[in-house]
Amino acid sequence: MESLKVFRVNAPDVVAEAIDGEVVVIHMTQGVYYSLEQSAGYLWELIEKGFSAQRMVEGVREAFSDVSSEVEKDIQSFLEELCQRGLILAAESPETEAALPVGEEKGAYQKPKVEVFEDMQDLLLADPIHDFDGQPWPGPAQG
Repeated sequence: MESLKVFRVNAPDVVAEAIDGEVVVIHMTQGVYYSLEQSAGYLWELIEKGFSAQRMVEGVREAFSDVSSEVEKDIQSFLEELCQRGLILAAESPETEAALPVGEEKGAYQKPKVEVFEDMQDLLLADPIHDFDGQPWPGPAQG
């Protein structure tokens, strides 16, 4: 995976929301949801903003303390996993020129990790609100 490559969220199949320092990502067509915390959540933010893998490494080095010498490999593995799970795709757009969102230090670096949850798969896939066939609900009265 190239370090200058840019990725994008696989929308509309994938949606995400940051909640109390955790990013919850849902793959709507697979019915699987994911938890991204600490460095993984920060990296998701950088993906959404259009930063390249190399700039993500720079951002992690600026935002976290005690960054591992393996950080570049960690981020490449993380991005590959997100791609394999269908959460992100290679983007055709160029990298953003915006400044990295660093702010206050986010604590000690931890290798980015994707926590996978399949316990609500049946519920997420059986979504009657979004299974819309174009006809008004509940439909015309019968007989």
